[in-house]
Amino acid sequence: MITSSDLIEIPVPDEVIASAANLVKLLLLSQKIPHQTNPITIFTLRDIALHISTNLLFRRYLSQNQIPFTISNGSQGGEELWPTIAIGGRRCNMNCRFSAKPEWNVDDEPNPTSLLKEDISLPKHHDALKNDGRETIEVFSALIVDSKRANLSIGELAKRGEKLFLINIVESNHEINWEAAGGQIEFYYEGENDLILEVGGLDEKFNPITESIHFGFHKRAFTKSVFSRVIYLTANTLPEKSISLSLGAAEKIFLPVSSWGSLWLRVTTCVFFGFLHSTDLRQRFDKLIRTNTSYRINWFRTEKHKISVLELNPLPKLFGIAKMIDQPKQ
Repeated sequence: MITSSDLIEIPVPDEVIASAANLVKLLLLSQKIPHQTNPITIFTLRDIALHISTNLLFRRYLSQNQIPFTISNGSQGGEELWPTIAIGGRRCNMNCRFSAKPEWNVDDEPNPTSLLKEDISLPKHHDALKNDGRETIEVFSALIVDSKRANLSIGELAKRGEKLFLINIVESNHEINWEAAGGQIEFYYEGENDLILEVGGLDEKFNPITESIHFGFHKRAFTKSVFSRVIYLTANTLPEKSISLSLGAAEKIFLPVSSWGSLWLRVTTCVFFGFLHSTDLRQRFDKLIRTNTSYRINWFRTEKHKISVLELNPLPKLFGIAKMIDQPKQ
């Protein structure tokens, strides 16, 4: 059982958030977002950015505290989206989510006692619950979100001056005849603010391409490059009005202000709770299914497995084992 002293709180610097956002855009351009997430939504991308940033933060923590680990770039079934951490030769899977509680404010320190009362939900299809012979280390964490801002609209957040990573998933949100598309993109924007867009898509040879468009005082703008497909747009600030774009003979696309989303909520802290070996996780789950009737009924109703943070093993224990394994034999 873990205690509040076992929790690891790590600040989330701007460069980690920016790195996660850039990698999400790269995954969109290379069309490596998992197929089961179609259509792609802002929540899909936010979840991917969440896991990328958690992975980066964990690697930083291990390096700064001289905890032995290895990095694997190999993919498993084409689903590997970023390098994987291994400790003691076992793959570490990051299980992270956003947490927003009324008593939490990211301007203050999170209350460790409140964090220990958290429950963790694992979906039915979670890899750790599959008995596929692989032994993994499941690391559990949360990014603390300011609850006062979590339910605000994108427009309200922009008015407050919140730092946003604005993105519009053009390809996923519109049915477009790409066979009729092709050429320079024509944009039209009636807003008065100084707007800079990054256009991400494919060129005429279907290679990834990006280009920046600056509106300034001009209502109309054209890309210099030839595009065959538009995948996403990013913006330096929230557009005041709708944007329209035309690409070849394809039907004109209208992007209302409401179609924009932010890859990030306001987050300053990541809390790593603890870990479980996948074997232990499966054994606990199997025992509950066999012996607890109410749990079994609830499982088939919700298809989620809940565990308490208090049931996890402390991460310092894992780090101690890693250092012991890494010591040279006498």
